[in-house]
Amino acid sequence: MDLKRLLAAAGTALLLAAVSPASAAETSDTPRFAAGVAVEGTAFQRREVSDGRGGVIRFYLSPSAAGPRPLLLMLQGSGCEPLFAHGKRGLRATAGQDIVQRMAAGRYVVAVVEKPNVVSEGPERSDGTTDTCSAAFNRDHALDAWTKTLSRAVDAALGDPAVDRRATVRVMGLSEGAVVAAHLAAARPDVGHVTFISGFGCNQWRDVLVVARRSAEDARAAEAAVAEAQNGLAAVAADPQATDKQFDGQTHLFWSTFGRACPASDLAQSKSRVFVAFGTADEQIDANGVEAITASVIAAGKPIKVHRVYGGSHVLNTPETGGFANLLAVFSEALDWMQP
Repeated sequence: MDLKRLLAAAGTALLLAAVSPASAAETSDTPRFAAGVAVEGTAFQRREVSDGRGGVIRFYLSPSAAGPRPLLLMLQGSGCEPLFAHGKRGLRATAGQDIVQRMAAGRYVVAVVEKPNVVSEGPERSDGTTDTCSAAFNRDHALDAWTKTLSRAVDAALGDPAVDRRATVRVMGLSEGAVVAAHLAAARPDVGHVTFISGFGCNQWRDVLVVARRSAEDARAAEAAVAEAQNGLAAVAADPQATDKQFDGQTHLFWSTFGRACPASDLAQSKSRVFVAFGTADEQIDANGVEAITASVIAAGKPIKVHRVYGGSHVLNTPETGGFANLLAVFSEALDWMQP
């Protein structure tokens, strides 16, 4: 099960134990995305801002009843699933934003940003790959472009009366979102805290080769798996900007931008305080490589908080602790750590 499905399931479990916040009701006449209108059954409100190119950036805020609060931007994982997707039971959050909003208990204004060319509040998707995403999505989804989109959304959110713009921005990212959080922090000196969950340390191409080798049952299978990975990466290198060619479920453009990022370097040069959480048995990345972040931040003379879940998976589950307990514990720890 991918990270988004696990977060949705965790959110459902949390919702059953929580009182749903009041929100403005929508009618059948309400547009699917109406800026300024609350998302039915949630604490989030729709917002829009120009993307500077004739289009709009869509994002969601959850104002605090206690008045202006620091902005906490939560960044989703890979793929083109909408932040609120239509499923069999109506709209559901797909990036864990509902969980974090409830756990934050009014301490922050939680924000999430829709990726460009995603159908806002559209149908749910099955995984975090991009091979079934639209051509428009794949054409535009690159690290620097997405970071600039997020920065424009942050600027707009900081102008919202619900947000305390005197406070530094908090950013929390999971998987792909963690990598983007680090990149955004390097670009914005007003990002004061980064929570980095289950992202790779530096250059995912390296991780691809390590994961291919370690996942094989024997030496012969390992060599075959590594050779296949090497060939795939060589194809990306030969045509790095291609958006109609895929490797391991993502476009060549994805691999030549997101995949070549170095969160260790981004976080070391940022002005942010850093909290890293990862599972040492993560099946999707090389957990050993995440320690590059720890080493780089320390070398930069900055403090760092690290939560290693020994035996933990990509979503921090262990054989002894399932049911999302570890992931929810990290959310709670991060929210306390980011508090002013």
